[in-house]
Amino acid sequence: MTKKAMKSNIIFLVLFAFSAIAAADKQTNKQEVDLSKSTGVVSFLAVGRPSAIKIRGEGGHPTGLVTIDNHKLSGKLNFDLNSLKTGIDTRDHHMKEKYLDTSKYPEAELTILNTSLPDNFSKDAKLKNIPFKGRLKLKDKEKDINGHFDLDRDNQNISLRAEFSLNLGSYGIDIPKYMGITVAEDVTVTTDLKAELTDK
Repeated sequence: MTKKAMKSNIIFLVLFAFSAIAAADKQTNKQEVDLSKSTGVVSFLAVGRPSAIKIRGEGGHPTGLVTIDNHKLSGKLNFDLNSLKTGIDTRDHHMKEKYLDTSKYPEAELTILNTSLPDNFSKDAKLKNIPFKGRLKLKDKEKDINGHFDLDRDNQNISLRAEFSLNLGSYGIDIPKYMGITVAEDVTVTTDLKAELTDK
């Protein structure tokens, strides 16, 4: 082998090694959260008028997969609407059968669009009030939503609290009335989760 050919081979091997390292780095930048293995709750707050009574409900945690790839967060979450409870059986029955029609539409689906994470997102990070955008499908309608989240990360373990508002009328949901109290159209939805990141 000539010196020229040997030099070309060495250059090729060096470039190949750098390419392999870059590919490995790119792979380790991608992480996933399997929400079926998470713990937590989804809750909502509706305010009644004119007495300003507060109606709170709570259900199980969402399922689905969230991906973090090069400081971009995206994913699709499903939530069992039948798991919601407000503490009053009659009100729960009306909520599910009359307003949410869970026999026909048992799940809500939230698609998180590409959301940028700060550059300081690392193995130990505390993020506060990070905005996100998504699409929420409820009953037979899908609408844009805007929200924000807080995230605490300790190595591969994360704690997440996300919040957004939805307008009942925009989903074709009749405005609930109970004992002379009318619920406001805008309802606040909160998700609290604890989960584990896995490298892909």
